[in-house]
Amino acid sequence: MHICIITHEYPKPGFSHGGIGSFVKTIAEKLVEKGIDVSVVGINYTSNNEETNESGIRIFRLKKNFIKGISWWFNSKQINSKIEEIHQKYPIDIIETSELGLAFIKKTVGIKYVIRLHGGHHFFSEAENRGINKWKGFQEKNHFLKQMVLLQFLNM
Repeated sequence: MHICIITHEYPKPGFSHGGIGSFVKTIAEKLVEKGIDVSVVGINYTSNNEETNESGIRIFRLKKNFIKGISWWFNSKQINSKIEEIHQKYPIDIIETSELGLAFIKKTVGIKYVIRLHGGHHFFSEAENRGINKWKGFQEKNHFLKQMVLLQFLNM
């Protein structure tokens, strides 16, 4: 089995990371110990591509795009390309990511998609009694809508 995790927060020496990064590192290491193949794909903290293998985990950090307003599109395009490349070399069974991670990711037949709920934008906006950012709200809704459509298609 091969699980590909999409996150930009995987811990990297010299750079700070949050709870999601710590969670992913811990679970990825445990999965590898159980004999499961794990890849992590995300946008790098720097403006270059990096591929490393840490404790049996293949980590792909992709060059960060800095074009204001459309960097999300270029970054998503890079992630899609990298996933296709990895899938050709090491067939992926599951792609796993947090709430917004699949908003602009292309679906591949035969790969299962899992959303990890860490508390997304809507959740924290309501909990902190603040407004919902329209762009983040759109991404989150698009992400979940794509998953629901996929589930309906698979249940046919």
